[in-house]
Amino acid sequence: MLKRPQEQQMRSTPFLGREEELQQLSALWSLRSTRGAALVACTGRRRIGKSALIKHFTSISNADFILFQGLSPRKGQTNQDQINNVMADFRKQFKTPKISVDDWSDVFELISEKIPQGKKSVMLLDEISWMAAHDPDFPGKFKSAWDAHLKDHSHLIVVICGSVSSWIEENILNNTGFVGRFHLHLNVEEMPLHQAKIFWGKHEERISAEEKLRYICASGCVPRYLEEVDPTLPTEKNLQRLAFSPGGILFSDFEAIFHDIFSRRSAKYKEIIQTLINGPQSFQNICKEIKVTRNGVISKYLEDLVRAGFLRRDSNYDLQGKQSKLAQYRIKDNYLRFYLKYILPHKDKIEKRMFKTFSFDQLANWPAIAGLLFESTVLNNIDKVYRKLKLENADILCAGPHFQRNTSRSKGACQIDILIQTRFRHLYVCEIKFKKKIDKSIIAAMKKKLAVFTTPKHYSISPVLICGGEIDEEVIAEQYFAAIITANDLMSQ
Repeated sequence: MLKRPQEQQMRSTPFLGREEELQQLSALWSLRSTRGAALVACTGRRRIGKSALIKHFTSISNADFILFQGLSPRKGQTNQDQINNVMADFRKQFKTPKISVDDWSDVFELISEKIPQGKKSVMLLDEISWMAAHDPDFPGKFKSAWDAHLKDHSHLIVVICGSVSSWIEENILNNTGFVGRFHLHLNVEEMPLHQAKIFWGKHEERISAEEKLRYICASGCVPRYLEEVDPTLPTEKNLQRLAFSPGGILFSDFEAIFHDIFSRRSAKYKEIIQTLINGPQSFQNICKEIKVTRNGVISKYLEDLVRAGFLRRDSNYDLQGKQSKLAQYRIKDNYLRFYLKYILPHKDKIEKRMFKTFSFDQLANWPAIAGLLFESTVLNNIDKVYRKLKLENADILCAGPHFQRNTSRSKGACQIDILIQTRFRHLYVCEIKFKKKIDKSIIAAMKKKLAVFTTPKHYSISPVLICGGEIDEEVIAEQYFAAIITANDLMSQ
């Protein structure tokens, strides 16, 4: 998907992946070509490739690309600053003289007048929440412009794009004024593992799946971070220059993300995420950790973090298909966990260039954190697990982390990394491990967990091992696991 700047010298990479999103956009255009313009929302975390996706779609569709960008938030910024920035884009793209405008309604009318009728065009309003930051009536003015001018253009797709997914949902998608006006919502997620490996270029076949996963555990499958991989270097050396050096993107990007997305409230969002570094937590425990009473404000902050793609809320199911009140939040974004756990505590040393060498062995509690990072990677690519188990989506009733409390009805508390329930009355109990050597103790640990787990009547159980690392021959010889899914399996097509 992406253009990456380097191996050691500059090199270009073709656009990768996003086949489903591109198909949806193409289908929309085919449908709308005789029915007027289409309105699309594109959301997802920063650095995930939203703008690159839209630009690539425009290119392969032989359409004109019209781009207007919001200004990154800064102190003292005004609504006029945002308008001036968009009008500067307007002059550049439409080759017009300078025009004085002080209202978004006039901006949208001028833009509509310049869009060619009957010619394929894609107009991207990038970081629309930044544009709207200083005008509470922006959504209404945009809606009026759509109804009065933009929607009647043939062969036009208008895309609103932004990293602040909560703003787009609350002010646009869930705004009653826009009901029935949006034709497509694309939420761009991390790249799948089999596409991420292409960033190792011609070296890809010589780099082990475990080695690639060690970098992905720190960065996530975020295209912008994968672009920076130098495949001639081991993971430790890549992280030394990208995470533990002042100029590295993994060192600096966290503050930029949180400032740009959450602005003045970023400190509270960071505080919430800090409570989840060492594992999932319930809403009640999160409130306890940050020393506040349970309230709607914290619920709203958690929902914002979920919408932004940083956290995930895992609901528990009672295996009768009913969602229980028991739920936990976990960090979905590997980069955030790695930054807060290992980069932020050494920030001063890194800025003073005192962090000269880096190895995973020097990271406190790394085996446990690596397990969490790998678990998150597996959950983000759970379709790979289904495929290895020869399961179709239609076969699956529910799947995800499962946690059982110690109650009078249970045999004790236990947590299952992934529990897959199928329509065939079959449960796959998946244990996820990421370590150099996986020995026979994994079998004893699984047996202990299943001895506590409350199995529904008439259900069969298959224990599954999902692992990154060398598997001891004794584990394979025991034939205890119904399936063993390796790092190579996860990174295969």
